[in-house]
Amino acid sequence: MDDGQKIRYGAGGTPYYEQPSGIEKEKEALDISMKQSVTAKKERQDKVKKKEKKVIQEIMGDDLKEEKEMLDEII
Repeated sequence: MDDGQKIRYGAGGTPYYEQPSGIEKEKEALDISMKQSVTAKKERQDKVKKKEKKVIQEIMGDDLKEEKEMLDEII
């Protein structure tokens, strides 16, 4: 009876167990799934931002190196 069963009594006092509806279980599963997907999406976005930042840093680093070499040549 730990899984949400309810005891009902029918005609003549005969007990029967009412199972929780499948809709409630589906809602719980959907809520859990939604939370997991939101977390996974945030993690993917964070990884993309880190990659973009790294690429930008590499490009800027290359540009700075070229500018420094050009200044060294001018001097």
